[in-house]
Amino acid sequence: MTNKRSLAKQETRQKLLATAKEMLILNGLLPLSTVEIARQAGVAHGTLFFHFQSKENLLVEVIDQELLQITTELYPLLERPHQLRELLDTYLNFLEREELFFAVIARETPFYTPELRRSILGREAAVRQYFYRAIETAVQSGQIQPLDITSSLNFLFGTLTYYLSLGEAFASRGCVIAEKRASIVETWMKLFEEAPKKGPGA
Repeated sequence: MTNKRSLAKQETRQKLLATAKEMLILNGLLPLSTVEIARQAGVAHGTLFFHFQSKENLLVEVIDQELLQITTELYPLLERPHQLRELLDTYLNFLEREELFFAVIARETPFYTPELRRSILGREAAVRQYFYRAIETAVQSGQIQPLDITSSLNFLFGTLTYYLSLGEAFASRGCVIAEKRASIVETWMKLFEEAPKKGPGA
């Protein structure tokens, strides 16, 4: 009986997370109400608060699920040589699949509470750390020239946030990451020119 109850609770929790994500994509977080999330998920309003302390906490849990998915995809690439382009391609593939969700986050984050903004930025930092490690390894192994890693990442993630937040202005076919990915990849990779090869007598 305990296992059935535990399974039922987990199913309810996942249903609330999935419902919140769908509704956030449609309406954004700001006008979203916990009453409507519970109603759409088919559970009592109090049940939502049994699983999540607040609407903001629910959003952070949704983001955590997304983060787990992408970090699971990125982690194996850290063990491969010359993996910077593959790492970026994998991340852009993920953003393409989840563009509607992350576009809302990019547009609305400036209007969230300071606590919620810190939570979101903290979770983005976890993804940045994968890129940081990959660049650092490439520099140490001599694959690329030394550079300011933090600045290169600020450029990349700032560009992605800019395109996501203003997607309609840049995308003629609806998916801004798909349309802009070639220029994003080319521009970012130009920062990583191969380290000059030393001659025999060097």
